[in-house]
Order: sequence, then structure tokens, then C-alpha cells
Amino acid sequence: MSPGVPKSPLPIFCSIRADLDRVAADLTGASRIALDIETYGPRKGDGLDPWKGDIRLLTLSRHGGTIWTIDLRATGYELGPLKPVLEQATLIIHNAKFDLLWLRVKCGLFATKVACTLTAARLLAADTKPGNNLDQCLERYLQIPSAADHSRSDWASMLLTEDQLAYAARDVAHLHDLLCVLEGELEMNDLQQVWALESGLLPVVVNMEHTGIRVEREKLAAIAAEADRLAQQAAADLRTALGNPALNPASPSQVLAALRAKGIKLESTAEEALKAADDGTLIPLVLIHREAIKRAQQAEALVGHIKADGRIHGRFEPLGTATGRFSSKEPNLQNIGRGELREAFAVQDGRRLVVADYSQVELRAAAAIAGETRMIDAYKAGADLHKLTASVVLGKPETEVTKGDRQLSKAVNFGLLYGQSAPGLVRYAATSYGVSMKGDQATEIRQAFFRTYSRLRQWHGLSHNQAQAGVTEVQTRTGRRRLIPTTASDWERFTALVNTPVQGGTADGMKQALILIDQRLPQSARIVSTVHDEVVVECHEDAAEQCRGIITTAMVEAMAALFPEVPVEVEANICTTWAEK
Repeated sequence: MSPGVPKSPLPIFCSIRADLDRVAADLTGASRIALDIETYGPRKGDGLDPWKGDIRLLTLSRHGGTIWTIDLRATGYELGPLKPVLEQATLIIHNAKFDLLWLRVKCGLFATKVACTLTAARLLAADTKPGNNLDQCLERYLQIPSAADHSRSDWASMLLTEDQLAYAARDVAHLHDLLCVLEGELEMNDLQQVWALESGLLPVVVNMEHTGIRVEREKLAAIAAEADRLAQQAAADLRTALGNPALNPASPSQVLAALRAKGIKLESTAEEALKAADDGTLIPLVLIHREAIKRAQQAEALVGHIKADGRIHGRFEPLGTATGRFSSKEPNLQNIGRGELREAFAVQDGRRLVVADYSQVELRAAAAIAGETRMIDAYKAGADLHKLTASVVLGKPETEVTKGDRQLSKAVNFGLLYGQSAPGLVRYAATSYGVSMKGDQATEIRQAFFRTYSRLRQWHGLSHNQAQAGVTEVQTRTGRRRLIPTTASDWERFTALVNTPVQGGTADGMKQALILIDQRLPQSARIVSTVHDEVVVECHEDAAEQCRGIITTAMVEAMAALFPEVPVEVEANICTTWAEK
């Protein structure tokens, strides 16, 4: 231990079930209880996976009270009289989602009130990187210096050391004081509303991760095998077309050289560069090979994440992006595009998925924020905004707008919403929508778009001015903030100024919707996933229509409260697989 670092107090160590009565008696009536766990597992990484590892210690303390450390390997996971005490109190935890998922899986603990000091610190840091682990927060907010890290010590040992017990005690000893300071900082920065939102969301996310989503292993294996076959065929076809039997199609440098040798001008083999230079023969083979390899890898990775219950229990991080949108990992369920992979996400007989998503929610939010009356009026009239935009940027009546024109309009609406340049629009349209346009055409379309939607142009102009003036902060309507570093370029400032109110604002609406849905669903239904503007709920088939109504109402209610200027629409389908939506 470093000089000057105070030695952590030793907790009262509990290793028999009778001790649970003492702990419960001490904590009964406490409105807030600090909590931490120490986990372990037989293999590397198992101590991070509640389906593979185990909890060794559960450490608890009321404010100013005794620190109790319970050896769950000795007492067992049945918490007895302690369980209702913990379920009634607000639990103060650093990285609460981690601890609560473990406690749900192992102990059946249903915590509904939580104050996560990591979440509070991240809301205050607001996309800056000061470091938010517990030691860093204690030092930053309470001036308590760091202590020795025993998190990777042997928690499976028969006898735990005094240093390990002191480490476990330190993890809760200062949480009450830390939360007090953090709540004061949140209030000073007008972050109470977003703090309440994120705190209410955490138990919902734990529920979602614990429930998981059912996947058919055999279907994924078949997809992987077929994708491998397609990749091999595309590779053979590409070698033949190029007259290069030794070509490795997975090598970007080899592919780039081979395509250049055939007269195709390319700077790289990035997807957008390939699509922009599409020759109709060679490049499609490269893209087919690449897509097949990606699909095979995704299917194989998904198989590796299926637990013994036949479900994937992915991790969802509510503060995983700079704007406040969710991210997902282990596996990334937000990275599974529409198509056959989603067919593997299927329910058993008697069950259904209700898959609901917002219609053009970012465009609607941007229209509300910018006061873009032409867009707002179109939405109020129930018009097809993509068809309207296609009409005005292509100079043709709406009755003559084709399916291809509407696809181009999607690229225009969603691309120019965030201020893309004409060259950027060309790349975005090709990569995201498979639409080809020339540079001059993109320039004309861009000009027509902003002539039509002048309030959007004014909002962008104001944002450009603020960016050039060195603005350092942007907020959503809930008060969620994003701090912009002084080192950011004017373009980086501009994109933060237009992205955050829209993407962060709609994320706020989605999070509130998830809370409402979780509160209102019947007991037989559970939220199993969320992807950007989409919610997936599994329910009994007899309750599917009821759930669809609950979900749709909650989603509209939550988003409309933030953006009342514009109608909010949700489409919800009852499915047997995720692909049916």
C-alpha cells in the first residue's frame, strides 16, 4: 500500500446462514444500501459472465453503518431475510448493471431502485474521458487516493486474505458519500431529469439482459455453411474473372492491385469506395465475397454466445455512445441487418415476438427542433415525406415518383439531415442505400433540399456559427449534455451540435418508452432486445395483441412528450421470427 493511503476498514465477515439474519436486521429500514460483489470463474473471462462464473463476496453497508461481507460460496445464493430488504431499498452501486445482473442470475434478486455512481459520473463527464472507475471517481470527487487493486486476485481461494477483505470493504465504504457529491453535481448541472431517466432504465436493462432472446442454433449453423459456400464460389468467380488464380480475395492490397490492373480507379477497397466505382462485373463479386464472409462470421459468433437455455443474453450499454444512444456487445445485436440472420431469432410454439419501431423518428425530431414547418405540416397531413422530398429535389410531381426515386430520397433526407456535403452524400447514398449519383447531381439535390426546407438550413447555419465560435456543450431536451473538447475541429463541433439533440433526444424518448413498456406489460411478456429505434418483446401468443397495443401506446407517449410539435408514429408487428418485421 502506498504511503499516505488510508488502510480500508475490515468488514464483518459472514460465512454461515445465521449471519444473514444479523445483516438483515442491521439493514432493515435503510433507505439506501451500498452494495458490491466480487466474482470468479474456472476459466479466463468466466468471472465476468454470470452464466459461467460465481459470486464469492457480497458486501453491504448502510450510511455510516457496519460493513458486512458475506461469503456466498459458504452461505449459498439463497439470501433469505436479506432479499426483501435489498429489494425494498435503493441500492448504491458502482457499475450497477454488472452487479445486479449477477445477483438476478444467481440469487433471484429483483432490484427496482438503483443509484449507479458510474452512471452519474458518466453523465457528468458527458463524452469526455476523465476515467470513471471507482478509484478515479473517489479521487476526483472525494480526494481519496487510489488503493491497491485486488480485483484480479484469487477470489476462489479457500481462505481470503486481509487485503482482499479490505479491498471488498473499500468498494462500498465511500459509496454513500460519493453519491451525495455526485447528486449535488448533477443538480448544479441541471441533469436531474436525465439522471432519473437513466436510473429508472437500469433495472429494465437488467431484466432484458437476464431474459435474453431465443435463437435457433441449427438455423445459424445452416446460414454459416451456406455463406461459406457462397464466399468460396464468389472467390473462385473473382479469380477467374481477373485471370488471377492465386488471388486472395480477403487481402485488400491484392484486391486493390488486381482491380487497378483492370483499369478500375480506386483509392482503397473500403465499401463506399467500391460501391462508388462499381463496374457491374468485378466489384459485385468482391462485395458478394465480403458480405458472405461477414455473414458466416456473424452466424458463427452468434452460435458461440448461445447459453444453455438456448438464448443469447447480450449486453446493452445505455450510455454506450456519445449522444446517449444504446450500444450492444457480447454479441452486438445492433449490428444484425435485416435478412436471414434475423430468421434465426425465433420463438417457440405458443410464443410470439412483437417487433415495434418508430417511423422516421430522427427526421421528425429534427423537424421539431429546427421548427421546419414544411416537414411538420407534411407529417400532420399523413404525407409520405420521402416521396415529398423526392418530388422537390428531382423536380417531378409526386405521382411520378418511382420506387428508385423514393430510395434516393431516403439517402437525401437522412444524409442531409446532419449536414453532409455533396461528396459525402454521394458516398452515403451508395453505401447505405445502394443509390448511385454523380457529384453535380448531388450538389443540385442538396441545394434543392435546403431551398425547400429553409428552417432546417437556418438551424444548420446557426449550428455552423456556434461551432466557429467554439461552443463547448450541447444538450438534448431532457438536459442530457455532451461536452465538446476544445481540440475539436469546427466540423466536429457542428456534427455534435446537430447529431446530439436529434439522436440523443430520440434516445431519451426510447429509454422512457422502455421504462413504460416494462411497467405495463403483462407478466408473461418481457422486453428481449432494443436496436436503435426498435423494441422487441416476447410474449404468449394469446397476449400478443394486448402487448402490441401497450407497446405502441407507450412508445408514442414517451416520444411525443419530448417532441410535441410533430406527430409520432410507431409500426408494430406480431411475428414468430425477428425477420418478419
